[in-house]
Amino acid sequence: MNKTIRKMISLILTVSVGCAMAGCGKDNLAEESMQAELESLRAQLVEQETAQTTEEVTEETEETEAVAETAEETEETVEEERVYPFPITKERTNLAIGEIAEYEDFCVGLAGVRMFDEYESMLTGSYSYYASYIPVVPDGQVAVTPIFQIYNASDDLLEYDDELISLYVDNVQVSRVDVEYTNSYWVDGLEELIYTDLDAGEGSTIVSAFNVDENWSTLTVFYGDISWTVSREEIMQEPYVYSSMFNQGVIEATEPGTTVYRNTEYELVYDGTVVYSEGLRIPYLLFEFTINNTTDSVLSIDFPSHMRAYYEHRLLENSGSLLEEPINGYNNLHTGWGTSTLEIHPGMSSKVFVSFPIVETSGTFECYFETVDEGVVAVVCSAV
Repeated sequence: MNKTIRKMISLILTVSVGCAMAGCGKDNLAEESMQAELESLRAQLVEQETAQTTEEVTEETEETEAVAETAEETEETVEEERVYPFPITKERTNLAIGEIAEYEDFCVGLAGVRMFDEYESMLTGSYSYYASYIPVVPDGQVAVTPIFQIYNASDDLLEYDDELISLYVDNVQVSRVDVEYTNSYWVDGLEELIYTDLDAGEGSTIVSAFNVDENWSTLTVFYGDISWTVSREEIMQEPYVYSSMFNQGVIEATEPGTTVYRNTEYELVYDGTVVYSEGLRIPYLLFEFTINNTTDSVLSIDFPSHMRAYYEHRLLENSGSLLEEPINGYNNLHTGWGTSTLEIHPGMSSKVFVSFPIVETSGTFECYFETVDEGVVAVVCSAV
């Protein structure tokens, strides 16, 4: 209660009582005025006490909401804390080769750095016929290629590219070497995609190229805001051989003859894999499928321009239309650039394959089979 108002009420009461005892009560006008003032002061007192109580309740409510919000944020932070089957460093600068750090929804590690005198040995993949666009290493310089491994730690399909890679030579930034008409480098016989989609839980190798002074001393390689420091003594002397840094575990193979997807219109049966190399520079792995139309009408299915495959969780070059002729009674699902459409009559089937260029002809491969309307409908694994 407001002390000033209380004192005023007390004073008025005292005066009122005093006047009554002294016979002042005969003055009705004075008494009525005093009573009115007393009622006004009482009303002010009640109003102030009500306002003060409301303010205290509001403050308590705000404090409770703030505590609840903090607890909720803490809970969300705990939920977002990911646990990996491989070591993660919290450092962001001066990492060593082999160390892995988080970058948004990816995990990124520097597997090593290769050094070359020319680019011909790197750019010998599917686009090698663009020989006039192969970069030249200037006199007094060498080409260096940081080799990153990247892992999709989210539950979604994500896109990555090499735009986040930058390089400093003895603390001075150098420009990336652009390679036109291709989205990949070949490093020691392995094709590394510069930009593409990466499925959840899968990995890829991503490289970029730079021309640097041949007498360089220290390289600082960035992926986003994460940096690795590399000395000349740490340059990879032997050809790069892929070995996953992310310990993604053993993949269980899918048995041929398994129905890997079924909806109200068709069923997708995995028939097996074939390594095909007749007349080719490098072999192709063919995933073979039978698609059965289970409806009583003509079925039309649209497929994207390419699908994705992985070798031991490492992304391969996307599937394509190079193999135009039927192989073992199966037709290439991708017949050209853009969307492919397959039509199957009621109760009938179509045998198709999806093909991927490979370097290793044995090991565990995965194919992400998808349609335009439904996305990925099956992940098929083959132990070759």
